[in-house]
Amino acid sequence: MWWHPCSTAGWRWPNRFYRPLEQRVLAASRAVVTTSHYLDASPALAPWRERCHVIPLGLDPNRIPDPRSGGRWRGRKHCGAIGDLGCWPSAG
Repeated sequence: MWWHPCSTAGWRWPNRFYRPLEQRVLAASRAVVTTSHYLDASPALAPWRERCHVIPLGLDPNRIPDPRSGGRWRGRKHCGAIGDLGCWPSAG
């Protein structure tokens, strides 16, 4: 299961219906993939912490080859992007 925080945070009535479903899904999962930020901040993940596997936010620059050093990148144009395809709330 990939963990992403619920957008109903701070809403009382949706949480009354959503939280039991959320906890059932987490209870049935063998593994939860999340980031350290969400793992540390999420009360919903606290009971399932031992099942959580953290992936880092960002890249380790030491693992990215320098295109000027030669190799397969030499003389080629390249572009990299990091992110998700989610919509920003203010991007209406």
